[in-house]
Amino acid sequence: MGGLFSKKDGAPGAAGQQRGATGAQRASRPEMSVKDRALLDLKVARDRLDKARKKHEREKQVYVDKAREMLKAKKKDQAKLALRLKKMREMQLEKVNDQFFNLEKMVNDVQWAQHQVEIVEGMKAGNKALKELQLDPDEVNDIVADTQEAMDRQREIDDILSEQLNPEDEADVLAELDAIEQADANELNDKLPVAPSDPVHPSGVNVETTQQQQQQQQTSQSAAEPVSEERQPVLA
Repeated sequence: MGGLFSKKDGAPGAAGQQRGATGAQRASRPEMSVKDRALLDLKVARDRLDKARKKHEREKQVYVDKAREMLKAKKKDQAKLALRLKKMREMQLEKVNDQFFNLEKMVNDVQWAQHQVEIVEGMKAGNKALKELQLDPDEVNDIVADTQEAMDRQREIDDILSEQLNPEDEADVLAELDAIEQADANELNDKLPVAPSDPVHPSGVNVETTQQQQQQQQTSQSAAEPVSEERQPVLA
């Protein structure tokens, strides 16, 4: 009976070499934090249970096949034993499944807790950065006060420019404007040259003097010409 369901063990030397190699690899790894080590151990235990679950599932089918084989060989007791072993594997599988789910839940809880820690650390860093970027309240108040003062001055100027004068003030302004224009005109006239009283020819020669010279010349010519006597016809 034992020969039907027993399996050959692996070589012990190979297993020892594998454990030695695993120990050497762990020694060469950098140090891990306590939290990372705990999470790694949980994952390793979970993976082992997962392998055990798959193994029990396979063995269940093996026992069923053995029971059928024994029944065909008219070995009912052997078939019954195979089914009993199958039932034991099912009970073990149920326990392994419970342990596996518990470990899986624990791994998820640890990972979620680490994620929450990372979120909190990120929020702390963000708050610190915000505090460093914030301005001093006194400095902000000074800036606001200066801005308000400048706005008040500009509003005062706008009020002065938009203010309407009463009729008397408006008349005074117009009178002062006319006086300034008249003073500017008088100053301009004083700077202009005085025009001559005698008419002047465009060529620059006095017209009256020229006419007198022409008359004198004509009189001289008339005195120089001989007087011709007009002869009367002789009557016969």
